[in-house]
Amino acid sequence: MSPHIPSYEKIDYNLRPAKNVERKMIVESVRRLDRALGIRSYTYVGLGSPYYSDFTLLHRRLHIGDMVCLEREEDDEERMKFNKPFNCIELKMVPAAAYLPVHEWSTKPTMAWLDHDSLLDTEILSELRTVSKCCKRRTILVVTVNADPRALGHVGQRLSALERLLGRAGVPADVTDGRVSGENNLAALFYDLITQEIRDAVSSKVLEPGEKGLHFEQFLHFRYRDSSLMLTVGGIFLDEDDRDLLENCGISQRDLDYFRPSKEWFEIPVPKLTFRELRHLDSILPRGTMAGALRGIPEDQADAYRLVYRYFPGFVDAEF
Repeated sequence: MSPHIPSYEKIDYNLRPAKNVERKMIVESVRRLDRALGIRSYTYVGLGSPYYSDFTLLHRRLHIGDMVCLEREEDDEERMKFNKPFNCIELKMVPAAAYLPVHEWSTKPTMAWLDHDSLLDTEILSELRTVSKCCKRRTILVVTVNADPRALGHVGQRLSALERLLGRAGVPADVTDGRVSGENNLAALFYDLITQEIRDAVSSKVLEPGEKGLHFEQFLHFRYRDSSLMLTVGGIFLDEDDRDLLENCGISQRDLDYFRPSKEWFEIPVPKLTFRELRHLDSILPRGTMAGALRGIPEDQADAYRLVYRYFPGFVDAEF
């Protein structure tokens, strides 16, 4: 068996346009919650890579000053320490499954992004179960997994690979090899398993005296592809007193084009456009009409850019 190679050694995390857009959309959503929650008082728990991209963005945009970075690749500890951008980040060289049960959920409110590049498996489901059982009111949870059926191997072998990841009992009886091989079918299955795990865990949560029951209020459901098809689900644990919190904070379909509270997902597009074409479209957006003004730009690419232009990265060649 070939040695495990972390994804951050295969891909420059700074040059993933769809991922870049996703981070900015998550930050915009959480910033809207700031008016009710005071996000800078939160602890952020995230998964590591030497790029620390999400930590940098969350610290700079949301002023979160208490951050925990989890990294399971023990051989990379020196590199992780060297690349740590701020001293408010506490680096822990442990898997998320080992850390989450001992995290101090009661001390400060928490935002956790379990940003995995691997397929959903029993360990990730265990992480979701731990967060859902241990969390306090207004904990924010986001989870990302690879949902590309090609990662399961060749057609004809994918169901058995899925059963190795989730256990035979963890795969619904009606799932076939052909079903998980179709585009977006594996993502749909993973979405169902993730949300069911969260619901089951939070419903079995042992309440402290005076504590009210919680429910998971989803507001993000992304799918995107830089190389592999990825799935992200995000939301917040609320009780009955928070019934209108999201609406009052401007997190609704009326306020955010990518608001997704259910199985319907928002596809993050990656338009293939030149720098000059991007600037031309910017000069038209957001209120101008593109009819007759595309200058040869494919209409489908212009439409895709309209959805994400406020978040789309501008990569340039620079020396620092």
